[in-house]
Amino acid sequence: IGGYGPAMQDKEGLIHAYCIADIDFSIFPDKDLRQLSRWLFHEFSHSFVNPLVEEHWDIFESGENLISLLRAKTPNFYNSWWVVVAEHLVRACEHRLLELYFGGDVSAVLASEINSGFIFIHAAYEGILNYEQAYRENQKDFADYFPAVAKHFMDNTKITEAEINRLLQFTGPMNRVLEDRSTLVIYPDPKRVNGVTEHIMPTVEWLAAKMG
Repeated sequence: IGGYGPAMQDKEGLIHAYCIADIDFSIFPDKDLRQLSRWLFHEFSHSFVNPLVEEHWDIFESGENLISLLRAKTPNFYNSWWVVVAEHLVRACEHRLLELYFGGDVSAVLASEINSGFIFIHAAYEGILNYEQAYRENQKDFADYFPAVAKHFMDNTKITEAEINRLLQFTGPMNRVLEDRSTLVIYPDPKRVNGVTEHIMPTVEWLAAKMG
């Protein structure tokens, strides 16, 4: 699977959003519309979030001092503050759309995003909910309201290094250990504990091989 969400502006100043996708349908179970929609929601969200992040970068740029700390903690996720901002907001839109169309427990999904390194996802998600309230009250356009979303996001990135460390503590899922080459795998002594060789060592050896 591959995809991205471009956007183009016409001569009247209107933005045309696209999702360009290469989908291997063999990956998706029959009738798994939710999973496929999640992927499409994500790519389409890039189409309108990316230009808005660019347009209002003056609101976000003060957070660039966080990038060195975030990159040190989760090097595979953060290569620039711009990517941090855009990916958080895109994922917030993705999960809100899924909640609206399919239901489900969004709190568990957001917790999973934090475990994957997107530690400001709650701030991004709350910003989207605030927009929906503004739309219900004043029919506010998303682009017009976006500065408020940006400000809410940035207000919630002003946390201490200790808090960032707490949020980035490993709580799962297991596959995340493969993203940190400094992981130490601790297991019982096979000579002292029955069943370790049979039930635990295959997983330990698999992890060791994956982490090189």
